[in-house]
Amino acid sequence: MRNSREGFLLVFLTSMSVFLAVVLYGAMPSRMVTHWGIDGLPNGWMDKFWGLAIYPLINLFLLLVYYGVPVLEPKKKNLAAFRKDYDRLMMWIFGVLNYIFILSFVYNLGVVFDMGRMVIPALGLLYVAIGMILPRSKQNFMVGIRTPWSLASEKVWQKTHFFGGRLFVFAGLVTIGSVFLPSRWGFFILIGSILLVTLLTVVYSWKVYRRETK
Repeated sequence: MRNSREGFLLVFLTSMSVFLAVVLYGAMPSRMVTHWGIDGLPNGWMDKFWGLAIYPLINLFLLLVYYGVPVLEPKKKNLAAFRKDYDRLMMWIFGVLNYIFILSFVYNLGVVFDMGRMVIPALGLLYVAIGMILPRSKQNFMVGIRTPWSLASEKVWQKTHFFGGRLFVFAGLVTIGSVFLPSRWGFFILIGSILLVTLLTVVYSWKVYRRETK
């Protein structure tokens, strides 16, 4: 198992999430807001035990994913070739999710704000980060745009990830820009852009494979 600076930091963040959940338990309302609608207003609640417990549990799950993927990946050499970018990707995912959790805690402590305007730009930044990392990835079964065609050909993998990376960056920038629109529109752009990127990338991967195999 490879020990990295990022790995130690993720372990630290997971440990801190447990500590923070325990410290905040007494200050939280008996029922915590845990979900917000597309208008940025609360529409889901949970008992405070689970509302706080889900924070370290998700961090623990991500930590297991971080360490488990390199072990389970059949093409370990390929994953090792872009391990630094894999570490950065996991750091981004950890960072954005923990940012969202902190926002939810602040909201439940009585500081009311439009959750959508705070969360959507952060998710847009995550899209951009993913888009910058994808073109540097190597063919593997665990991380990346894993279509049947990209997994069948390294050349198709490279072209698919270069194309998909540019789309992710564009979708991220558009999502960040949607902060100036009503929350409802920002939500539709957030979801719509990733669905469109997914569709275009899959179709592109298929077309490249057909062209390469002729």
